[in-house]
Amino acid sequence: MSVPVPPFLRALAFAGVCASAYGMLAWTDSVPGGWKLRHFFEDPAVEGVRNSHLHVFRRLRAFAAEEPGSARGAVLLLGSSTIERWPLADCFPGKRVVNHGLSDTSLELEERLFNACLPAATPLGVVLYEGSLDLRQPTEPLAQALARLPRLAQRLRVRYGPNLPITLLGILPARHMDAAATKALHEANDTLRVLARENALTFVETARGPIEGLDGLLVESLSTDELHLNPEGYRVLARWLITEGGETGRALAP
Repeated sequence: MSVPVPPFLRALAFAGVCASAYGMLAWTDSVPGGWKLRHFFEDPAVEGVRNSHLHVFRRLRAFAAEEPGSARGAVLLLGSSTIERWPLADCFPGKRVVNHGLSDTSLELEERLFNACLPAATPLGVVLYEGSLDLRQPTEPLAQALARLPRLAQRLRVRYGPNLPITLLGILPARHMDAAATKALHEANDTLRVLARENALTFVETARGPIEGLDGLLVESLSTDELHLNPEGYRVLARWLITEGGETGRALAP
């Protein structure tokens, strides 16, 4: 003969089941409270990586959902967070621009995801911003990372035609850099300039005034944080792209 379970224990067991179910749903952001719950158990660095990967997944899903002809007659922007954050309507009013930037992506990751970033229709031209993360948070030697750029340019021209105009932007300075970091930035941009010349890309230097101050650092009045431009900074960058960005830049001119 079974012993009856006291009502208190039944209620406690039911509450435990409900709490477990809510916890699983919250952990996956299916219900509110996931961020606070994960904060108690997850290392902040691990959480940052997970959020970055989730962001990339959502961006790729959005690219896949675009109309097949969305890039036809448009300029395609590819690269890391500087591209993704670009206020296009402000900088290129009335122009067709497709932004497929992916924040927090190294060149190695960009190369692996490249096909998923490319629209079906052929764009008028492409703007690339690559190498900033590889310079500042390297996962492989910088020379090895930058050597991926010619392969990306080749894949673009195989897909969209050998005469596709491609403009490569130089790596922007940061707000805080010591002498060694400043030297590394200039050397990286020298490498990008050579790669652009060798692969028939138009190169636009970005580590210069007014975005770069006399001290070689990113000017605070033209930036929002350590690495990223504010709207006025982007307007400066847009002017350089239009006037010095070759055929791609001319397609963005007013």
